[in-house]
Amino acid sequence: QTNVLYYAGGLAGFIFGDALLDNTSASGNVTSAYNADPMFAIRLNHAATGGLVGKILGAVEVTLNTQGEDPIPRIKVMNAEIKNSHASGTVYSNNISGGLIGSLAGMTNVSKSYATGTVTGNVAGGFLGATASSVLDVLNLIGEINVENTYSTGNVFVRAKSDMLTVGGGYLGMGVFVGELNIKNSYSSGAVRVENN
Repeated sequence: QTNVLYYAGGLAGFIFGDALLDNTSASGNVTSAYNADPMFAIRLNHAATGGLVGKILGAVEVTLNTQGEDPIPRIKVMNAEIKNSHASGTVYSNNISGGLIGSLAGMTNVSKSYATGTVTGNVAGGFLGATASSVLDVLNLIGEINVENTYSTGNVFVRAKSDMLTVGGGYLGMGVFVGELNIKNSYSSGAVRVENN
């Protein structure tokens, strides 16, 4: 399988570009049965599961000013943002799992939000599963992620598989990013446990 997207979220599976989620919530359980490839497989199989959003990322719009002899590129950064939001359902997957967000890529801001559900996945975090769900996310050189005043309280269960990357954290499962990653005034209080599958 190539070029396949598998994103699941309690409110939205995938959000891209200039978007704002303000005062939103999700309380249902989110389950994804898709067996993800190892995290950094060259194939473009992307998978992430979150209590509120499966994956969110901003975008860059590049246009050319054609007035004059030399075209001048204009770059517009379109941030995606989540604020004043929460998720309380359990999140279970065979890929990347996060209590609020499965995968959070560049040009995204998250603030005043929390997650309380139990999280299970191969790469799992109580609030955020990972800052990348593909090789392209990691190479996002101009990206910036800002997370502030957030928390998670759910327990995290990491499913160990011999053919999969296995990483878990109470708040963030895995942070792999070339751009700027800022997490401030945030915490987790849930337990973390690795389980053999």
